[in-house]
Amino acid sequence: MFTIQIIHDRESRDVSPDSALNLIQNLFIQGAVKGLPLCAGLGTCGRCALLFHANPPRPSQKDIDYFSSLELEKGYRLGCAHYPAPGQSLELAGARMGSSFSWASSKPAFCLGIDIGTTSIKWAFEHQDGQMSLGETLNPQMGAGPDIMSRLSFALEHQKNFKYLTALVLDEVRAILTLDRVPENSVCLTGNPAMLYFLLGLDVSGLSFAPYRLDYRGGMLEKIQPGNAGVFIPALCSPFLGADISAGLTWV
Repeated sequence: MFTIQIIHDRESRDVSPDSALNLIQNLFIQGAVKGLPLCAGLGTCGRCALLFHANPPRPSQKDIDYFSSLELEKGYRLGCAHYPAPGQSLELAGARMGSSFSWASSKPAFCLGIDIGTTSIKWAFEHQDGQMSLGETLNPQMGAGPDIMSRLSFALEHQKNFKYLTALVLDEVRAILTLDRVPENSVCLTGNPAMLYFLLGLDVSGLSFAPYRLDYRGGMLEKIQPGNAGVFIPALCSPFLGADISAGLTWV
């Protein structure tokens, strides 16, 4: 067992990496790539760029295609193209993306809708004067893969992976709920079944293998955080049919 040094938020720490995962996947597990959409290892987006301070790996063809010779000399490499090695010291150099939200009205909000998408999480407060305050942030699970099946596969590799994906999306939803108080039973939370299963900490094995099945079908209030009266999860129609359809029908 060996360690690598990760520099994150101006602090450094030594971690024992998983040698079966590439470097950006290891940084994701360590919580260092939140707010970072990735291209699933294609080596085209450059957002997994790492700056090595010690023991940089030999440049791969992906590195050569993406970085200039000067950047390669300085120690820049793509995290999706390399695996951990003893003595490495590195930091994430890729551009991060934050959330966007602003209040459209000073009037109280009377309801809140949250949509957990595979790529982004969007929400809207509706105010008493009819104005809508809209927000959006990246789904922090993006580091585990850009699509549903890659995240389900990641979650089934180890229980800690599943718990990590659950914690990521749960923290984001709880943060949205604290932006403002709305009347009880006035929050609707929708999304594709896999995202809702992760949010609620439910077993995702039925969504991972054929024949796919729904063990939880929504259509009820769920506790998301202490002191909250519960959020409404619309009915889930099928394993890969998003609850946004039933949410619209519920509103109508």
